[in-house]
Amino acid sequence: MTSKRIIFTGQSGIKIDGILKDFINKHSSFVRGRQKPLILKIEGEMKNIYLKEHNDAADSATLWMRNILMLPAPTLYNLWEKAFESVLKTIENGENKNKDIFINLHACFYHHTTVEYLSPAKIELLKKFNPDLFITLIDDIYDIHNRLRYPNQIFCGLYGGASDPVGAIFELMRILDWRAKEIMMTKYFAHELGVPNYVFAVKHSYDTLYKLIFEDKHTFYISHPISEVRRLQKIGENEKANQMIEEIRMLGVKFSSEFVSFLPTTIDELRIQHRNNKKKERIPKLMPRWDSEKYLNPTDLLFTPPRKRNEFDPIWEEEHKNSKELCLLLEELYKLIEVQVSSRDHKLVEQSRFLFVYRPCFNGNISGGVWKEIQYFRMLTNSEIDKKCFIYMPTEDQNKLKIRQFEKILESEIRNGTITCKDEKLITLDPEEENKLIAADNNINILTDVFKEIMDNKSIRCSGIERRGLEEDSSQKAISFIENITEQYVAIFNQYINQYKQDKTVLWEENNQSPGTLVDKIIKYLKNK
Repeated sequence: MTSKRIIFTGQSGIKIDGILKDFINKHSSFVRGRQKPLILKIEGEMKNIYLKEHNDAADSATLWMRNILMLPAPTLYNLWEKAFESVLKTIENGENKNKDIFINLHACFYHHTTVEYLSPAKIELLKKFNPDLFITLIDDIYDIHNRLRYPNQIFCGLYGGASDPVGAIFELMRILDWRAKEIMMTKYFAHELGVPNYVFAVKHSYDTLYKLIFEDKHTFYISHPISEVRRLQKIGENEKANQMIEEIRMLGVKFSSEFVSFLPTTIDELRIQHRNNKKKERIPKLMPRWDSEKYLNPTDLLFTPPRKRNEFDPIWEEEHKNSKELCLLLEELYKLIEVQVSSRDHKLVEQSRFLFVYRPCFNGNISGGVWKEIQYFRMLTNSEIDKKCFIYMPTEDQNKLKIRQFEKILESEIRNGTITCKDEKLITLDPEEENKLIAADNNINILTDVFKEIMDNKSIRCSGIERRGLEEDSSQKAISFIENITEQYVAIFNQYINQYKQDKTVLWEENNQSPGTLVDKIIKYLKNK
């Protein structure tokens, strides 16, 4: 059995050392007797060397921040090199040569003297270790922030951590920036060494990490709607939302039992709520985390919930809701999170051999995030990267998409003033109207008649088409207008559906396909290839 050499990176607040120790102590393969990997922490070795070289220094909880991260940058670089060389000597020790080795390090440090990010890692030394892959561990910024407010951590109150919401938001922004730099530097190391690099959320299971490192399993990214589920929760349709959440949870369980599966909701940060007004101002309140109960007391995940603190969190306090300054800052934080969601999800598509898309037009609404992920998948395949895409898009979702696109077109034309309706609530179709629209399929002539009938039933009239001079009769203009919006409706619907069908390797459209059935179909497909 070939031994594995892995470099783990991650920002402060991840607690990589504890995660790796839990992994090798709790995963069933190690419990059953597989030799446990040797875990070596570069920062721990840096501290040991520093203490040997500074007899007057004491090993305390503040040593790292108060002493080591205050060293001049060249001295810090030199200390890192000494530590890595020491770790290499430990690995070359006879009894360790054939062991699996996990090296734990930060790809960059936040330097407390120059107030900047530094990366002391030296490519030549990383090459000497000869890693099989790099794994960057990540977690939700809210959990990271919580941990970094512990005693002796960078944002604890005693060390000047934020006591007001504005300061706390800037700390969250700094955590986002820090994570982006950690991921970027690790990507660079992996690229220079020509080895794979994975971004891995700690809310994945021990088993997923084990498969990634030790088993030759296919890698999948599971792409599914999130915003539409949240919208349903917000309007009180909890039963429909919870059913979808349960479907996706079961999908993740089934996929993870067979493959290395990356799940998008293992990071869930885009949860800052807004007021229900035209401005949609952000407020200091978070929507519930996706499948939150799963993460309360996990036993099979790398993730350990931050311990509860009596100290209040300065952001999510009711008394600050009316602060205009806070609303603006929360909006900026939301935008920064959005950017990282996009870049991270693209990375997850990139690092996966296969893409599985689950119900991309769930409840009749196109998932924007899923659409972007498929677009990036298309770019990768156009670059001759061999990837496969499996899509489950049941007919019931496609039919709901037809209905929703029809309603959206009428809503848009009302806003534009081209049609009028006495009661805009009537735009919602009744079951009989829905059935007629679905039955018409893409037949323009039949659809035009259906459009006319529905608009007539709802007392919708075309406006601003009165006859002028030698123009055609207003009735002809109205007919032309209805034909145009019918063609527009068909074009929009086909744009989405045809693109999905073009990008798929395999498409399943049957209704009521269970996660288990879908995974079994994928297994069968892969065995036949």
